[in-house]
Amino acid sequence: MAAYATPEDYKTYGSGAVNEEVIDKALSNASDDIDALTFGRIHRQGFDGLYLSQQELIKKATCLQADYVATYGSFFNSPVQSYSIGKTSMTFNGKVVSGVHTDDKVIALLDRTGLTCLVL
Repeated sequence: MAAYATPEDYKTYGSGAVNEEVIDKALSNASDDIDALTFGRIHRQGFDGLYLSQQELIKKATCLQADYVATYGSFFNSPVQSYSIGKTSMTFNGKVVSGVHTDDKVIALLDRTGLTCLVL
């Protein structure tokens, strides 16, 4: 399966958190996550069979997911969800949806495609 976003798409929608040497792998892994979040509907229907507006939202979501994993991936399996040192505290505010660690921005983009609805 090809990634839903290209390195060129990442230059447009990504933050630059993903190193250029691993961009293809990061986008492929992010595409797998997007598939899980959409219950495999993109893969079954075929990316090219989707409306252009859906394709664009999926490209953006894929790039944001790659950024999210690159930035916060080291926290995913951490037993610590929050910590405090003196007056400073930190809480990891990620979500796990369908077994995928992601954030609200990715979910919001995918919701706009109509492919995350449980009753389809």
